[in-house]
Amino acid sequence: MNSIQQTLTHSLDMNEQTLRDYFTKTPDLIYCHIWIGEPKKRALLVYLNTLVDKNSINNNIIDPLLFETKQIEETTDIQLPIGSKSYTTKWEHVIQHVFQGETALLLDGDNRVLLFWIHKDGRNERSLNRKLNHR
Repeated sequence: MNSIQQTLTHSLDMNEQTLRDYFTKTPDLIYCHIWIGEPKKRALLVYLNTLVDKNSINNNIIDPLLFETKQIEETTDIQLPIGSKSYTTKWEHVIQHVFQGETALLLDGDNRVLLFWIHKDGRNERSLNRKLNHR
């Protein structure tokens, strides 16, 4: 990962720009901006719409987050009805997991990303090597 810094920053805007710079040739990458918690805090969901079930994202992620009433300071404060989840501060992990069909949730003011599975039937993944060759 020579083209971007190794770890995420605490700025959602800077992290989003890093993603957009890296994924310039990935038209199926979705950036979903939402406001969560009380008081409201900016968050960003990032996923490949060809690998993730959008209805599950809406029902299990976006709807619960939009109606969250507790204060959320960090991604570790987020409680969602999802199974497998992990956290990372490393861009290498974010990119790898998104290409494997995981969804990433970034929160303004936190340099950790919440990664989780909400994928379509069957476990599809996109080749990271194929993408890197297109850069």
